[in-house]
Amino acid sequence: MSDRKRPCPKEQDIDADCPFTIVYKANPPRAEEKREKEKNGKTCTRRDRHDSKHFQLQTFDFPRTSAFKAMDVYYVVQPSNRWLGMTRYKNFRNGFTCTAGDFVIVANEQSIKRQCTENHVQDGNSKLHDDHWIAQVLEIRALDTFNIYARVSWMYRPHDIPPGTLRGRTIIEGRQPYHGPRELIMSNHMDIIDVMSIKETTDVRRWIGSDDEEIKDAFYYRQAYNCRSRVLSPVPRT
Repeated sequence: MSDRKRPCPKEQDIDADCPFTIVYKANPPRAEEKREKEKNGKTCTRRDRHDSKHFQLQTFDFPRTSAFKAMDVYYVVQPSNRWLGMTRYKNFRNGFTCTAGDFVIVANEQSIKRQCTENHVQDGNSKLHDDHWIAQVLEIRALDTFNIYARVSWMYRPHDIPPGTLRGRTIIEGRQPYHGPRELIMSNHMDIIDVMSIKETTDVRRWIGSDDEEIKDAFYYRQAYNCRSRVLSPVPRT
């Protein structure tokens, strides 16, 4: 994976510009045990209730196959009391309206540095460089009008596929011959970001057919990457 990209999370993933951390659970948390106990009529402990309150399940809508299991992950945002204490919103405005579920273009240190050093010719069409990141907004929370945060899942570019990635029985890395110039890869790699780093919303489509018109002039994805298991889904057959 490019060193411009935040590395795949292990036990936790931290955005240096944001006071929140996402911690992942390798196994289902005790909340699952809590539900089983309730189903069987058993009493839940205080620790059961604590874990159930804080750990969340994030699901991802991508087909499962025998070679590619579910991408769903259990996570908690820390500090959890501060995160959960903020108000949750459906959208925010920052010169444009962004709603939970939208795909967005995210600025980062590399893209900001480029913008500060390059001379741009404004022709009415902004060029998207490879050093911008693309993500899907999953959740929006705010303390006030100056402190608004989004929980996002990253859309990887093909060159971000890290060494040791398993696709079927093959170990791969980086861009593959079948990847298109505007192709992205869905991932379950999440972060909390300040919404001020979001430049704009963008169109990202899931391509499940063979008609190029479906993805003309748009970003698209047809594969998914599980950053927890380092497995890339197979290319759908058309």
